Amino acid sequence: MAKLIPTLPLETRCPPFPLRQLSGFWLPEMILSGVAAVHTRFEPRPDDIFLASFPKSGTTWLKALAFATLNRAEHPPSDPGHPLRLRNPHDCVSFFELPSALSESTGGAWEDVFEALPSPRVLTTHLPYSLLPERVVADSCSCRVVYVCRDPKDALVSGWLFTKKHTAATAKGAGGDDDDWLHVLGYWEESRRRPDKVLFLQYEEMLRDPATNVKRLAEFMGCPITVEEETAGTVDTVVELCSLDSLKRSKGNRSGTTNLGIENASFFRKGVAGNWRNHLTPEMAARLDEIVDGVLQGSGLTFGGSANDSWLSELPPPHQCRRGCWRASGAGASASDDATGEGQQQEAAPPGPGAGGAVRVAGVRGVARGGRRGGAAGAGLRGRRRRRRGAGVPRRLDPFASSAWTVRQKAYVEALRLDTLFTPQVVLQGRAHCVGTEQDALAQAVRDAPRYPAPAIKVTFQRPNPATLQASFTGTLRSRVEGPGGASVLVALYESGLVTDCGCGENKGKSLLNDHVVRRLEKVAAVREGASAKKTVSGTVQFPLWDGFRATKCGLVLVVQNAALQVLGVQHFDLPDNV
Repeated sequence: MAKLIPTLPLETRCPPFPLRQLSGFWLPEMILSGVAAVHTRFEPRPDDIFLASFPKSGTTWLKALAFATLNRAEHPPSDPGHPLRLRNPHDCVSFFELPSALSESTGGAWEDVFEALPSPRVLTTHLPYSLLPERVVADSCSCRVVYVCRDPKDALVSGWLFTKKHTAATAKGAGGDDDDWLHVLGYWEESRRRPDKVLFLQYEEMLRDPATNVKRLAEFMGCPITVEEETAGTVDTVVELCSLDSLKRSKGNRSGTTNLGIENASFFRKGVAGNWRNHLTPEMAARLDEIVDGVLQGSGLTFGGSANDSWLSELPPPHQCRRGCWRASGAGASASDDATGEGQQQEAAPPGPGAGGAVRVAGVRGVARGGRRGGAAGAGLRGRRRRRRGAGVPRRLDPFASSAWTVRQKAYVEALRLDTLFTPQVVLQGRAHCVGTEQDALAQAVRDAPRYPAPAIKVTFQRPNPATLQASFTGTLRSRVEGPGGASVLVALYESGLVTDCGCGENKGKSLLNDHVVRRLEKVAAVREGASAKKTVSGTVQFPLWDGFRATKCGLVLVVQNAALQVLGVQHFDLPDNV
């Protein structure tokens, strides 16, 4: 990681810390070594609880509520000496990647400072779900994650004011980066897939009904509120202890700083919904809504009415329908949510050894596409990205859209040093790109692409249950791992023969044939920098299957992709008919 960090894109306009972009997300430079450390050394416990959020989205309040709720037996919330009356919530609940980062920055040795904490441990993170340690997110790990999100306009203003307090520089974020919305979507999508693993909370809903959300939080953390406690007013006492006024008055927040030198008082401002109206013009708010709508398209997460503000009733009808606080809607689309086939991103594999899953141009604009962080079909997989809608463009549903695909494209933009995102785009081996409709340029890029031998890996399949496909891999890479940061061995489960009927947009009335659509992308193994071509790798992954899964329409593509997103080898596997 020490060699990789200086090569990552740098942003210095967001004090108090310089940022580096890792896997499509901007992170404080000083925590990157800590991120690497917890990935390799942190050992989760089955009852660990992680509190997650994008910065300035309710982190401090969630820390206070979780700490007070979980520890109410040892520290009654009415106790004058309660830790939250004496200390900052950030001192009560630590960021789990931070101690390692601070230790690395001072040249200290690794020390698991959390080992001494009693179970259940409560830890916090601002990392996106895709960057959490594999041991934490694995299906075999029973630890739980609580995520809080906030109206993006309020989160933006809160972050800007926090940054402004530390410098006169302009805060990054209003220019259209999707980092925070993608951060939200990563946890949102996982909460829908694994509701027992991820609890998704909304800041505005917590403001509206804090007592109900405290009870939800307690139930999820494994310490439900009893009837006796509810009768005794314990929930109301927790809510009062953790209220903004109470926290502002506490001894630990009136003075002092965190271990990063940030004033404790700076974490408490207004804590209300809708304060963005005092800082953003209607044009700025509309622009932000437009960006976020484009990213949210097809996710089932939408905007609805504000939790506590009458100002929504004064806005035009379109705003009433679509803007305000984060609101989770059902997965189904409305009658106007028709697939368009627009906004596709495509990736191509060069022909030759290891080029399984090579491009097949199909339908109107269909091509092989792929998935989540890592790589795939020869080009370093990416899937269909949600297209940003301009003013007056009707809402659409891309059946293959995912925030994870957008994260991958953003990572390619940085790796290829491009100025902006665009669609349709083809990326070849993580080294070159072209407009997806320019077939001559695509053919030339394929001819120019370097050739690598396919890995010599064998796979065995199992169906541990009807809803899961398990694949176990073992074999050699046959290519040396080039570049700093090592490489990831990823495997994509794709499906062909899919038909999308377009009800609106430029392809209205047409049917698109979609081949090699990546439905799942998982990491098999990590390989150290400089590993030889004879390096043996092995690993097992499980793919959650979808309704209508048919093995005859699907296949696997295994990809070796280095930290610079360059593909070093590809191998294709057919699925047995009886799997």
